[in-house]
Amino acid sequence: MYHYSKTDTSASQVSESLGNAENYVLGVFLLAIFIFFPFMIQSILFTIVGEDMTEKIRKEVYLKMLKLPVKWFEMKANRGGTAATRFGIDSRQVNSLTTSMISTLVMNFSSIIIGMILAFIFEWRLGLVGLIAMPCMVLAGFISMLFYGGFGDDNKKYY
Repeated sequence: MYHYSKTDTSASQVSESLGNAENYVLGVFLLAIFIFFPFMIQSILFTIVGEDMTEKIRKEVYLKMLKLPVKWFEMKANRGGTAATRFGIDSRQVNSLTTSMISTLVMNFSSIIIGMILAFIFEWRLGLVGLIAMPCMVLAGFISMLFYGGFGDDNKKYY
């Protein structure tokens, strides 16, 4: 049986361990600060692109609506308020798609690629395991997306 004695850990070993821990904490903190700025820039740029695209779509749809015959506006589904509401919801969805979904996809794919490159640089066996596991993870994500997306189909008619 092992008995603990005061001679097992010296003060120099404890201070060295604390120094290593402080270096790791400082490294993670600096990495978080470094990552914050590219994500902020990415978010700003995708928001600008989404707003420009939404403005262009709204202008084009408005010009097309002005050219529609009066009979189109007399239908119950196309009255002024209903058409304007549908028009506003659709343009908001395009903006949301551009700003959040595409931004998230770009961020995820760039993270995967950078992670795989770093895995192959630092430990090629880990990179190989990640490369082999990648198709399984993508397939699981696709099945999960289909599973969660299927529940919304029943409620679409109410919206």
